[in-house]
Amino acid sequence: MESIFSTSLKMMQKTFARWFDAPEMNLRNPKKKRANFIWDVALCYGIGPDHAVGSAKIFFVTDDEAICNAAIMAGCNVSVMKFNDYIAGVL
Repeated sequence: MESIFSTSLKMMQKTFARWFDAPEMNLRNPKKKRANFIWDVALCYGIGPDHAVGSAKIFFVTDDEAICNAAIMAGCNVSVMKFNDYIAGVL
């Protein structure tokens, strides 16, 4: 599980560590989009060094810093592209 879903696990690990420092963190706070974290973790399950559809490698396109940082920490940064880099590559 760790090798396949390393990006999601790194993102959860980093966030959970912050939660212990701030136990008052409220995922339903209307002023802070903390619930978005749950969605970001779910998206990260699609990022991995061996993720592919058939023989086509999967690349994840996002400018979300938390997702990009989690991918770097998991050693999967080659599977994540910033939006402008993606657009430059297809034009």
